[in-house]
Order: sequence, then C-alpha cells, then structure tokens
Amino acid sequence: MSNQAPHERRVWAEVDLGAIIFNYKQAVSCFRNRPLYCMLKANAYGHGAVPVARALAGAGAEHFAVFTPEEALELRQHGVTQDILLMGAARPDVVDTLAQNDVALSVGCLKTAEAYASALKRRARICVEIDTGMVRTGFHAGDTASVEKAARDIRAIAAMPCFEIDGVFTHYAASGDPSESEFTDMQESLFNEVCAGLEGLPIKNRHCSNSAAMMTRIDKLANMARPGLMLYGCGAAEGVELRPAMSLRARVIQVNAIEKGASVGYGRRWRAERDSVIATVSAGYADGLHRCMSGKISMLVRGRSAPQVGNICMDMCMLDVTGIGGVAEGDAATVIGADGGLNITAGDLAQAAGTIPYEILCAVGPRVERVYV
Repeated sequence: MSNQAPHERRVWAEVDLGAIIFNYKQAVSCFRNRPLYCMLKANAYGHGAVPVARALAGAGAEHFAVFTPEEALELRQHGVTQDILLMGAARPDVVDTLAQNDVALSVGCLKTAEAYASALKRRARICVEIDTGMVRTGFHAGDTASVEKAARDIRAIAAMPCFEIDGVFTHYAASGDPSESEFTDMQESLFNEVCAGLEGLPIKNRHCSNSAAMMTRIDKLANMARPGLMLYGCGAAEGVELRPAMSLRARVIQVNAIEKGASVGYGRRWRAERDSVIATVSAGYADGLHRCMSGKISMLVRGRSAPQVGNICMDMCMLDVTGIGGVAEGDAATVIGADGGLNITAGDLAQAAGTIPYEILCAVGPRVERVYV
C-alpha cells in the first residue's frame, strides 16, 4: 500500500479483502466443507498474491496454488507457510529450491519426472496431472489403452525414491457450460478410471473442479477443489452469493469544452454531435483498459454514467461528461465498481472487449497501485 495521499493517485485498484474472505467461505460451503486449493496465480488474478494469501490464511485456508516458481517463492519469502502447489512446469535449476521451500511440484509426463529426479537433492512432494480432455498438459487419458498407460507411468514415478505423490488432478474444459455437461461427466469418469488404476498408492488428494464446476456439480471421488475466479467475486450460480473484490478507479486530469463537430483522440474516430464537455482520465491500455473497448464502455463520475469516447490511449482515455455538472480535475472515475447507486463489473468490461472476466482482472498491471480495505 502506497504512502501517497488518495488525491495524488493516478489510477488505483481498491481490493476488498473482506469480500475475498466472504467468497472463500462461500466456496467452502459449495464444496461441502472439504479442503480447497485457493488459486493465487497471476498475482491472485490481479488482486495481489501476498495480501490475498495472508487474508485467506487468516480465514482458515490451508492450501494455495500458483503457476510459476517465482509466484511460489514470493509467497514463501513473505512468510506464507501454508501448503503451496506449483501447477506449472519448473526449470531443473530451480526444482531443488522449490523442494527445499516445501512447494509441491506438478508432473504431467515421465520426461518431466525424470528431469526433476535428476535435479533434486532431496525428497519432493508432487501432484500428478491427468489430461482427460483439455489437451493441454498432463498424462493423456482418453480411452482404455491410454488410461492404463497413464496409470503404469504414474506407478513408475511413485517408485522413484525422490518423490512423494501428494495428489492427482485434472482440469475440466467446459464445466461452466451446461450444454457440455456430458463432456465434463466423461472427463470425471476418465479421471476416476486412472485413480482406480492407482489403487494401493498412498495418494492423499484428488481434485478436478474449478470455480464453475464447484458451483454447479459435485465430483464423486474428488476430495479437494480449486476455486479461482469465485474467490474474487466473479461468476454466478443459483443460490451462490459472491462479492466483487476489486474496484478500479482513475483520476480525471483535465476537462475540456469542445464545439459540435470537434474530434477526440487518435484517428479522429469520434466527433461531437453537440457542444460537449470531455474529461481526460488517467488510465489506458497499459493499465488494463484494452483498446478494443474504445467507444464500448462507460465509467462512473460523480455517481453518473459517462460514455468513453475516442480511441483508448496507452496512458489515458476520454469520457463525454456533458450534462454531468461540476466535473473537475481530481475527480475519480470508476472503471470497475460502484458509485452513486450504479455499478460496473469486470463482466461488463469483458463483454465489451469480447473476452472473459479473468482477462480483465489479470490485465490490471503492476503500475496500477493496489489499495487494500
């Protein structure tokens, strides 16, 4: 958190840690009070991995997951002692450091396991990934023959003295789409077949579900899940209340009165159809406002909705505040969040950009100051 006075901030994200704790408790309830891997990758989806981890730990969370070695080690360096799972690959030269810091490694093929085994100087915890239809990473399990081969290969890894298998997992490709429920059921079935082939191995954890799956289905054999987006207040399902955790605001840095017909911004894509008042806001595509949103979004200024006009620039964008009285330099423009009874969500921006809320939140980059409340 910066020492800057609030009126000096250019662009900032207010992160409501209380909302994240509320959402975590909702996730626990959705998964019938079973353990969860709280996803903290990509800087906790833009919310700040260390503060979020500390807040969740205080609420009782015992397991975190990240994607890169740097993310895992950052948590350890800041005193996070809970279980950490590295879901992405690690270079051989950092594998032993991760094991020394008690970070569980993901393994998705024999080649990776052998590379890790060669690099390790100590015993390491691992989680084995099964590819049941995502076609991304993991031991392929798409039919009877591949299921049997995956089980054989995992047993071979379990026999390596440097490894302790903590768990096995897969990732659903379309669990948020009810029309794809048959495919999701097939993925779960394939995963369970591989697990049956591992009977007798001391494997503690099995997990498949992301946020969407947690809110819509119950896996039969899994004893853990991996909430991500729902922790940050995005996503919806009947009977599940979530609270958005991030508000994004930027400072009005100039207000200009222009005449009818005047153009605004690069390329002169927008022209005033009347005498207008234009507010320049200190946030642009380098701060997460994708240029493709140009002319498709609004912001909240003094509790009123103001359409964004002209092309979004790298560091700034412009709003038409005609009819909103008293807009002045120093006012806050709300990009995501509430003001005066109105509300803009990450989902609203995602719809304008033709993308998903994950991308909107992750795009809020490091030069945007985080303010924790």
